[in-house]
Amino acid sequence: HGTGVSFAPGPTIALGSLVGSLGLFYLWLPFSILNPFEVDWALHHDWGTNYLGWRAFCLDEWHLPLLWTRFGLWPTGFVIAFSDSIPLLSLPLKLTRTVTGCGFQFLGPFLLSSVFLMILVGALIFRRLGWSVPDALLAALLVALAPALFHRGHHVTLTAHWLILLCVLGLLSPKGRLAFFFVLAQLAILISMYFMPIVLWFALINGTFKDGR
Repeated sequence: HGTGVSFAPGPTIALGSLVGSLGLFYLWLPFSILNPFEVDWALHHDWGTNYLGWRAFCLDEWHLPLLWTRFGLWPTGFVIAFSDSIPLLSLPLKLTRTVTGCGFQFLGPFLLSSVFLMILVGALIFRRLGWSVPDALLAALLVALAPALFHRGHHVTLTAHWLILLCVLGLLSPKGRLAFFFVLAQLAILISMYFMPIVLWFALINGTFKDGR
C-alpha cells in the first residue's frame, strides 16, 4: 500500500497502456490526424469550433482575461474555454507561436492521449485494488472500450474520461487526497468545465467519508 496518490506506473503498465491505446485508436480514427499540420479534418463537426477557437486565440495578441480573444464573435470577442479549445494546451502553445506559427492542431494528439490515459489510470486503479499487472491491463482495456468514450469523438474535450478515473484513484489513495482533488479541479477547468461538477462530487465524497472506497 502506498503513502499517497501514485503516479509512478511500472514500465510494463506504461508500455501496455501505450500499445493498447494505439490499437484502440487505430480502430477508431485515422492516424493521419496525429499530424499537427493536418488541419482539414479539424474543420468539421465540433472539431471546427475547438480548432477555430484555438486559431483565433493564437493569432490574437495577449489580453486580460488570458483566455479571451477578440478574433472570435467579432467585435465582442469570447473566452476560448467556451469553444472547448483546451486552455491547458492553448495557453502554453501560444507562447511558441513565434517559432511554430499558428497553423497546427493538437486535437488529434489529445484524442490519442485520452485513450492512453484512460487505460493507464484504469490499470493503476486495478493495481491499487491488488490485481496483477496483466489482469489490471486487461480490465483497463475493457474500461477504455466503453462506448461512451468513442461516442465523444466529435467533442474532443469530453474524451478526457481519465479525469473521472483519476478521481477514483484519488479515493483509493490513503493520504494527500485534499491537495490531489484541488489540483484535479484546476486541471478539469483547463480542459473542460463539464468535468468540474464530477470532480467536486468526488471531492465531496472524499471529504465526507473517512474511507473513500
